[in-house]
Amino acid sequence: MQFDYETYGDGVRVTFCHGAGRVVKIPGTIGGLPVRSVGTRAFYGEGMETERIEVPPEVRRIEPHAFELCISLSELILPDGLLEIGEGAFVATALACVKIPSTVVRIGGVREISCRLEIDPANRFYHSDGYGLFRESELISAEPGDTRKFYRIPDGTVSIAPDAFAGQEELEEVVVPASLVRIEEGTFSNAKNPFSKSGGIRTIRVEMGNPRFAVEGPALYRNDPEGLTLFRYTGTCDTYRIREGVRRIAGEAFLRAEIRRVELPESVKEIGADAFAGCTLTEAEAPGLMIRFPRTDTYLLKGLLRQFGVNGKLYDFHLYDQDLLSLHINTDRVRMICGRLEKPVDLPEETAAAFRKMISERMTEIVSMLAKENDTKLLKDLELMGMVTDENADALIDAASEAAATSGKEVLAELMDYKHRALAPQAFDFSF
Repeated sequence: MQFDYETYGDGVRVTFCHGAGRVVKIPGTIGGLPVRSVGTRAFYGEGMETERIEVPPEVRRIEPHAFELCISLSELILPDGLLEIGEGAFVATALACVKIPSTVVRIGGVREISCRLEIDPANRFYHSDGYGLFRESELISAEPGDTRKFYRIPDGTVSIAPDAFAGQEELEEVVVPASLVRIEEGTFSNAKNPFSKSGGIRTIRVEMGNPRFAVEGPALYRNDPEGLTLFRYTGTCDTYRIREGVRRIAGEAFLRAEIRRVELPESVKEIGADAFAGCTLTEAEAPGLMIRFPRTDTYLLKGLLRQFGVNGKLYDFHLYDQDLLSLHINTDRVRMICGRLEKPVDLPEETAAAFRKMISERMTEIVSMLAKENDTKLLKDLELMGMVTDENADALIDAASEAAATSGKEVLAELMDYKHRALAPQAFDFSF
């Protein structure tokens, strides 16, 4: 076989291997100079049948994607003296395990590595407990393919890297030691694959003495200098009231949570990115704030849930109102408009007027829909808004009557009751 190379400084960088066989031994020297680096995609297209590669002691760096597409590679011998392994070095190989020498100081893209890493016990920078891979006192990734449901993070761990639990679909419970004080927002939400039926991490326990994190009910809290942060919600409540005193809701705190209604206390001043992304949320309420979300349009819901915390507001209604002003109307949109008019936070007067005009002009159509769904609650909301009047009551009763034989009896009864109240004789005042 033949190696292309280039020289730099006092060493050689292997750039390509021609005619790679089943076993490849990279030479320690080429042209009288030591081989210091295995270059990016050095075996690309030539190493598909290579099963074993031996790297010589002279090599200090494995560059990103060096062994990519060595699809038959099942054994890789790395020497003491190696300092760095680049991102994607093992992509598209058959490696089940790679032994990491004691001298390695950097492993790039560890969370994308699909094989097991066996760390030399003498390595001062990396170690493993059989499940978690650590760089010094930071947990940086979990063992790929491990199906355990419970994991206790070891004492002495100070921080967890973002995405450390990504792909750990079976993991259900995590115990946080007293030493752990730094966790990136979204760390625990990444364990849940959106295409999996697995529930992801559902229980987080914090050991006594931790100065930064605590669990109360179905939520993990972080004690920040500015105040309390709701860091991660793990419950399955239909309605959840966030405790008073919480100043911030962390990014991805409720990501993909199975929750219908959330109530925010007055103390909440800040909401992180994607805090409620992927939820089944239909309603959120805070003092002076009401947000109703579509129950059937999942594509619209996805976009609207991302408006929490945008532009420094608890919720940015710009996209919300823009969509509601479209000509399309259904009971979901009527619910949402009623919520906006009930608590008109950041609602321009011209937009409010447009909402009222839209509802008023289409009340007959709306009542027909409400009758089919037998939704008296929304009908009463419309009555309170003044959308049921003496002038349109008869037309609305006619619209509801068409559905009364099947599902609309209660809606019809509510309209008839309104008509009865409107026509009730008024006491005559005989005073002069």
